[in-house]
Amino acid sequence: MFRRFCSSTPITVIKGDHSALSSKLSKQLDTLISKKQLPLSVKLVENDNDKIIESLKETKTGLKLTPLNYKQSIAINRDLKLNGKLTFFKSKGIPSDKFQDLDFTILQDTYQTEFSQQEHELVSGSDKLTELLKVSNRQNFESLHNFIFNYAKTQKPDSYKDSKITVVHKANIMKKGDGLLKNTFAEVAAKNYPELADKANAIIVDNCSMQLVCKPQQFEYMVTTSLYGTILNNIGAAMVGSDKLVNAVTFNSDDLALKNITIHEPAVNHNELIKNGEDYNPYILVKNIADILVKSGHEEKGKELAEKVESLLKSGKLTTDIGGSLSSDEFINLL
Repeated sequence: MFRRFCSSTPITVIKGDHSALSSKLSKQLDTLISKKQLPLSVKLVENDNDKIIESLKETKTGLKLTPLNYKQSIAINRDLKLNGKLTFFKSKGIPSDKFQDLDFTILQDTYQTEFSQQEHELVSGSDKLTELLKVSNRQNFESLHNFIFNYAKTQKPDSYKDSKITVVHKANIMKKGDGLLKNTFAEVAAKNYPELADKANAIIVDNCSMQLVCKPQQFEYMVTTSLYGTILNNIGAAMVGSDKLVNAVTFNSDDLALKNITIHEPAVNHNELIKNGEDYNPYILVKNIADILVKSGHEEKGKELAEKVESLLKSGKLTTDIGGSLSSDEFINLL
């Protein structure tokens, strides 16, 4: 059932695994839409894959209030062919910032490579032997690489030739699987984006983890596998001061303009760290709504909302989880 507030764009709202918090965030979403007169209609769905998929096919836009478990998320992504997840990292100018002037984006595979879920027990008992298959294909990698180069051009139309674009791999050990990741990156750069080819870099994942913390300014746009992306997302969340300040969008990487099915969500899956709704920061909810507004053609309202929430942080209006005194409801009301 839809809750309508005005002439509106429908969105599928997925509760996620934290039921108490999702109820609170759902109410805050209603408050935000009503107070700001946002042109959105909410369709709240249960954590049932068939219902979620059916609704997403109808609305084309999803919003996760809290994370879903990895197994369920991967199944949804695979069914809808949402093979890319874009995560955004930017310094907020708040006390919990670990670095100043951070601004980088990570694109990761969502259901191939390490998240292929091809895991088997070959021998049981005291001599247990297991096997995990890391399944990759050229078409998927080419699509992801093409997206990240095109994304860099759209983000910096006047200076995109200076973009720093990096593939993160472990091809020194996994010469076939990650070799394919690395080699197709170079091929896509040379064939489709020759003006950016000299800015296209490759780095081993363990070195990248160190370099990201030591000298983050050398990174702008990264593309990598499902597992490496998850690890780097957690490092990036710590760098910006909190996993509650990092949002993401999952999509099909052939959809360069992000006009088809997208799921806007928390970037890092840490439901076990969520103690209660009062302590939870609604920043991700607001940022994802702003992105949804831009996607649905309400660019002015989306940018206005994004600027407002960032200005609150910079002015010291913070929730308790990042060193402030505001409850999540008080933060929403300030918008």
